[in-house]
Amino acid sequence: MGEEVVYLALGINEEGMKEVLTFFPASFGESAEAWKEVLADLKERGLKEPLLFIGIGLTGLPHAVKENYPKADFQSCLLHKMRQSLAKVRKRDREVKALDMRRVAHQRERGIPELL
Repeated sequence: MGEEVVYLALGINEEGMKEVLTFFPASFGESAEAWKEVLADLKERGLKEPLLFIGIGLTGLPHAVKENYPKADFQSCLLHKMRQSLAKVRKRDREVKALDMRRVAHQRERGIPELL
């Protein structure tokens, strides 16, 4: 059986539970037009006014979010931001820097003010 990449859209409901909103094969595309279609489908199915979208910065996603949900904010995924940053650090320093970045991220999750 072959393997295929699948994009997954998750939502968090008012009770704090994660719900799968939709999924589709990556072969569907990453263009703004493809994402507009996905978000329009979610809107038709009842997704009202989400406050925040978190994504990995796929090509057309931020633009499609603003077009379909103008009040929503878009934020890049923290894990991908960290990976992009670490790619610019010397290999011998990456482990230490990764630990520092995780420590800062976890402090923010606990509601402690930013350390930077």
